[in-house]
Amino acid sequence: EYLNSKYGYNIDMTWFDKDNFSYELYESRILGSEGRKLTVSVAEPEDFMLLYPKKDVKFSVSVPDIDKNETGDFSVFYDYSQVLGNIEYYDRMAYETYMFGGNALWEIKNLNNPEGKKVLMLCDSFGRTYAPFFSLGVRQLDVLDLRKFSGSLKTYINCFEDFDAVIIVASGLSFVTITKSLFPFSTIAIGEATSCGTYFVLL
Repeated sequence: EYLNSKYGYNIDMTWFDKDNFSYELYESRILGSEGRKLTVSVAEPEDFMLLYPKKDVKFSVSVPDIDKNETGDFSVFYDYSQVLGNIEYYDRMAYETYMFGGNALWEIKNLNNPEGKKVLMLCDSFGRTYAPFFSLGVRQLDVLDLRKFSGSLKTYINCFEDFDAVIIVASGLSFVTITKSLFPFSTIAIGEATSCGTYFVLL
């Protein structure tokens, strides 16, 4: 909504209506980082859910870190090995189902939206759960996790000068502790701040 209202984007917001998704529930599947520290003797595992658009979608994704080059529906974003089979709270993390855990770069092309915008997203683990859904509204989304990306961010942006926007989607803690080193920009317009994350548009 912010990109539409402030920058004249034409992202179809109906893509994000909760009624336009189907939900796949995995009961007692996630313990979480803090829960694993306490162990199951103290912490109670929680249910985990994966969402799928009800409308037909088609994506092409490239992930150099894991040699993943695939075209398909929304399932291309999910690593099912984290949630299927025996429950292993300490060896696997259901949260890592989203975008196959932490990788430096994802290049996502929405093949059903050839006239949309091209956006670069800088994120941490919080942003990984957001990126697949944001990609529904744009033509291409490149996702960089700067904690793992060893190249130069400025060089990357200069090599691909056709980005319509660069946004940051990170947890509040990550932004406070690593902003100066990872996001060396002087002008940032704050789009919306929430209790679990902050969204920014770089000018």
